[in-house]
Amino acid sequence: MYVPKHFQFEEYTEQITFMKQYSFATIVSIKDNIPIATQLPFQIKEHADKLF
Repeated sequence: MYVPKHFQFEEYTEQITFMKQYSFATIVSIKDNIPIATQLPFQIKEHADKLF
């Protein structure tokens, strides 16, 4: 997915901080040719510099 330069994260820690602050994701699906957006909460778990 293309991400414009001004929206890109410079550092890994910035990404983690952002995900912890805004802990939801939007999933877009289509039913009967109508787009449906669903927001879902999620949790970030870090272990040995990996996300789970």
